[in-house]
Amino acid sequence: AGSAHRQAGSAFKPVVYAAAIGLGVVTPASLVADEPLDLRLASGTWSPRDDDGEFLGPITVRAALERSRNLPAVRVALDTGLEEIVDLARVLGVTSRLDPVPALALGAFEVTPVELATVYATFAAGGVRPEVHVLAAVVDGGGAPRGGTPVGAAPVLDAAVTHVITSLLQGVVD
Repeated sequence: AGSAHRQAGSAFKPVVYAAAIGLGVVTPASLVADEPLDLRLASGTWSPRDDDGEFLGPITVRAALERSRNLPAVRVALDTGLEEIVDLARVLGVTSRLDPVPALALGAFEVTPVELATVYATFAAGGVRPEVHVLAAVVDGGGAPRGGTPVGAAPVLDAAVTHVITSLLQGVVD
């Protein structure tokens, strides 16, 4: 769980939207274009698409995340700032390599299951990132703690932002 690196894919989009909402770039009701996009990069032109090949036109941030639309996520990431998204991912618990490139918005990099679980646990805990650990405590026969370092948690993200992201993610399930 801590060493198997896999592409984050769309599971990373909530980090993009959390950064954007936290910085006041968008709200869940903001409209963003789900329309063709061609980006000139050093390596050539990149034209992200969705699997269905369709474009929905103007769409709310809420609908974009609920439907996991790629083009709105890339647009929001570019408007927010790729470095800012990388910074938030770090704060949320991602330690794997992240490059500030447009494909970041689509999770086109590898993370471990523990890193991704830590991100989502932080959203679920109102912005308090849990410390990853194997054991919570070692106790003796009488139940008294024996040695070790206390396990803690740190507030890293505004609770209002996590509330909005949690609401958006509930919409994904609905």
